[in-house]
Amino acid sequence: MIFLIFAIISSAAMSLALKFFRDQRGNRFGILFGNYVMCVVIAFLTLPEKSLVFTGEKFTFLFGILTGAFFMLGLYMMQTCAAVNGAILTATFSKLGLLVPLMISIVFFRERPGMLQYIGILLVIGSFFLIQPQTERGSGAKPLILLLTLLAVGCSDSGARIFEHYGSRSDDRLYYFFVFAAACLICLCLAHIEKKRTGKKMLLPELAAGLILGVANYYSSYLLLAALTVLPGYLVYTVFSVGTIILVTLISVPAFREKLSARQTAGLAVILTALVLLNI
Repeated sequence: MIFLIFAIISSAAMSLALKFFRDQRGNRFGILFGNYVMCVVIAFLTLPEKSLVFTGEKFTFLFGILTGAFFMLGLYMMQTCAAVNGAILTATFSKLGLLVPLMISIVFFRERPGMLQYIGILLVIGSFFLIQPQTERGSGAKPLILLLTLLAVGCSDSGARIFEHYGSRSDDRLYYFFVFAAACLICLCLAHIEKKRTGKKMLLPELAAGLILGVANYYSSYLLLAALTVLPGYLVYTVFSVGTIILVTLISVPAFREKLSARQTAGLAVILTALVLLNI
């Protein structure tokens, strides 16, 4: 559980950093590229043997590359979805991406939540619609893009659970080295395309902000995998998601002077109830 708690803290720190650095003047991939560069550096420095990059297991390499591609696909789909369906529906369906690793854990890895845990999971799903502010209309939404966003984010989140089951436990750091290396290279390609399209370059201050963000991103991912080693996936993914929401909310209200509506407050109350049910 301690791994899960620190994973939540790291994830919340990443969300708050993105909120703090949300105003970008340069290439929109600048912060993300800096973030992935830092993740690659940390992953490499923490490898017990640096030669593992060339001699590690083939599954670790191939699945790490695949997961890294899904990391960037999830980001691309969120950006596309936000332009078509608006930020609120995009945020809601990206959070609902946790359904993918939940279903993988229950169907393929034979995890069996009790009745109270199923109720808790359903409450979490319903709460995502409550906590979103009502500032946009859902009419005219493109359901296919919403579904693809959910699947892309869900598949990237599922990587840790699948690797925990099929991969070698000694290759955790090597796995994330390949994940972030793949995401970094894809992000660099997207930044180059963006530069040719808009003329905007990656600015040094935004790259530096990304480096700070990368510390939280790496440990959020690594600690999530550590938590999955000792706790069931249905519990880890649900608590990780809602725990991050609660912590970000508790910090954002005083730090960014954000106010919660009665609807959002009700949503947080539902989340707290779900957390109790999930942990019984």
